[in-house]
Amino acid sequence: KEGKMVFDSMKTLHGIYPDRQHYSCMVDLLGRAGLLDEAEELLIQAPVKGGPVMWSSLLRSCRVHINEGVGRRAAKILMELEPEDPAAWLQASSFYSEIGEFETSMQIKEVAMARKMRREIGYSLIEVNAHSYR
Repeated sequence: KEGKMVFDSMKTLHGIYPDRQHYSCMVDLLGRAGLLDEAEELLIQAPVKGGPVMWSSLLRSCRVHINEGVGRRAAKILMELEPEDPAAWLQASSFYSEIGEFETSMQIKEVAMARKMRREIGYSLIEVNAHSYR
């Protein structure tokens, strides 16, 4: 409630127009609170275009709160916004798997493989006594 109140007061009380970062924070805040329909509506109505980070955040919240309807729409939009990002496609595939739509999950993975999308493996280095360890 308080976060929404502050967000709404930015324009009305302070004359500050929210930018993409403000909207991104609100989507995350509403998503964590389980207000997924409200978060989706905010993304759709926002004067700034909702980017992949916002849709990814919404999809993550849909996985936590198990909201299939909003999750399906968020996954579709995320894949449209990030047609070459394997992380976005993996997140969408995982969502469908978690809601029991294994065929859709596999179809997404197959399309990603056909497009030769590969996740880059990350690793960390630590240096101890002038020696680097992976």
